[in-house]
Amino acid sequence: YQRRVHGIQQMEVESEKPAGKKLFNPNVQLLGHKHEVYTAKFSPCGNYIASAGMDRQVLLWDIFDPACKNVAALRGHNNSILDVCWSRDSCTMYTCAADRTLCIWDLPTASRIRKYRDHENIVNALDATKIGSEMVATGSDDGCVKLWDPKEKIPILTRKMTYPITCVCFGKENEYIFFGGLDNQIKAWNVRTNTIEFSLVGHTETITGIALSNSGKYLLSNSIDLSLKAWDLQPFVIDGKRCVKTFYGATHNFERNLLRCCWSTDDKYVSAGSADKAVYIWHYDSTMVCAKIGGHNGSVNETQFNPKHPILSSASSDRTIFIGELPALEQFFAFYASSS
Repeated sequence: YQRRVHGIQQMEVESEKPAGKKLFNPNVQLLGHKHEVYTAKFSPCGNYIASAGMDRQVLLWDIFDPACKNVAALRGHNNSILDVCWSRDSCTMYTCAADRTLCIWDLPTASRIRKYRDHENIVNALDATKIGSEMVATGSDDGCVKLWDPKEKIPILTRKMTYPITCVCFGKENEYIFFGGLDNQIKAWNVRTNTIEFSLVGHTETITGIALSNSGKYLLSNSIDLSLKAWDLQPFVIDGKRCVKTFYGATHNFERNLLRCCWSTDDKYVSAGSADKAVYIWHYDSTMVCAKIGGHNGSVNETQFNPKHPILSSASSDRTIFIGELPALEQFFAFYASSS
């Protein structure tokens, strides 16, 4: 694969490409990582994907190039990279790693512009705000959730817990940071009042990933208890019950990898990877599995729906990333429903 860098400068122009564009091949395998791939996320414009893992580098891929070329490699972490996040303009990348750091990268130059060392242990997860001023939240094995302003040298808020934090996610209006960890609960931290306002209780094992729905009304969680759950985040819920859906099928194993989860752009489907080497897609309303997709030779650690095109990605411990076009998911759902 190419090691550096020259197509990323066109990102803002290419973000205007029409939606619904197709890959040069319906299923593409991306090769280049030397070790397990823990995370892969599409750019907001939908034309690129960033992948990272144990080999301590972020690879950026142009998914619509006929060779699916690697347009940049970001190097600078000293241990496994566990999560990545794009800025809203697709020009900045945020990464966190087992070297206890958060890094910010300028993508047009493929250079690191800031490195934060405030955490005292592995940084497992991060997320960036969806609206307003861009800020970043991180969660770490040191039990801390930190809120960062990229313009500042130190975190602007810190919430200390007594257990490792494995996943973080901003609410839609940036009022809350949701986080989960080894206590099996998801906490809602109101950053305006600096208080834990409520908890989402229902999982019986470590929570490995959370994701906000595109509507902002629901939160999806993945857990080592072999379930995914959807939670109602609206201010008033019937009988106080916030858990509204539970999804079964995906597995975890002795590796206890932080398997993530995601929503489709219309919130009609949810997806997650699995230790059984498969990608799972569920129909949200019915909670039925409408697709189980194989192809990997190791645990699937993260899946993601492309925000602009009918494409799904998967990142695996087998050192590869798959990106594939999705047929109409309604057809998958109809087939599985009739089969069952």
